[in-house]
Amino acid sequence: MRWIELEIEGVKAFARLIDEKAPLTSQALWDVLPYEDTVTHSRWGRGRLHTHNHPSLKMESINYPFVENPSIYQAPGDVVLWPLNNELTVSYSPGSFAWMHQLWIVTQVAKIEGEFGQFAKKIERMQFEGAKKLFIRRFIGNKPPLNPIIVKGPTVKIECDGMTWIAELYSDRAPKLCNAILNSLPLEAPITNLHSSGQMLHFWVKDKVKDIPAEIETRRERWPVTFEGNEIGGTAVAFYDNREIRYNLPGDLLFGADEGIAFVTGQAQVTASLGRGSGIVGQAAQQKIGRIVKGEVDDMLNLGNRMEWEGAKIMKISKA
Repeated sequence: MRWIELEIEGVKAFARLIDEKAPLTSQALWDVLPYEDTVTHSRWGRGRLHTHNHPSLKMESINYPFVENPSIYQAPGDVVLWPLNNELTVSYSPGSFAWMHQLWIVTQVAKIEGEFGQFAKKIERMQFEGAKKLFIRRFIGNKPPLNPIIVKGPTVKIECDGMTWIAELYSDRAPKLCNAILNSLPLEAPITNLHSSGQMLHFWVKDKVKDIPAEIETRRERWPVTFEGNEIGGTAVAFYDNREIRYNLPGDLLFGADEGIAFVTGQAQVTASLGRGSGIVGQAAQQKIGRIVKGEVDDMLNLGNRMEWEGAKIMKISKA
């Protein structure tokens, strides 16, 4: 496992190179480090920075769009390269790599690990403060000093096919729904891939969660925006919070009254309602209820890949 260090104005974040899925691109990036460039905030691809003097990776793009570890939807912390010109971007909010509203397939080469809110803030502020210098270096050692992910809510244990994960429930944001789930434990049911929505798993627990609240408790948030010390407005797009409800990230747990629980395992975007509607006001739409905080999300992604061939598995959720 290899790591790279990213730095803007003295604030650092650490990203794990995805050698197992993008070996050629990872090695090419590693070989040109250390690298620095003056970077700016994206205008087309939502919350991210992008380079201008792109790293010279000397990779052949003749087979584009067939690239290593292809990515069309990026989550916060994703480090990707556009193989056509080696433009590098680092995301702090969800979105897709775009130029003039045209989406392009990119290679995900690395993923920031640990809490990186302060680093994300440095990218976000480029909208108001202008370009900043980005440094990327090799990290030499076993594992960098990652900032821990803070767990605020109750935890549950997820078991399937000999593997175990621990998930935090967002009881501070959806207390009634989270309590309904906790009071219904243990839950045991088949799990399949969720069709049409990307890399997600469907845990078939319809009617097993009792006392579902009649209204969705979580609401889309708006964060204040400041300029020169004064608040000038608010935004629901360009900020970073890995517990925020407005988007789906790998490791997220979603709930819909008609479909039960869904697990986001990779690239997925779900904004429509799940099912035709239960008749419970507001509950036809999915909402985020938690996230995996211990265990590899990639293991759950690989489980979904195997289920395409092997069929459904049995999953169990119990109190941790």
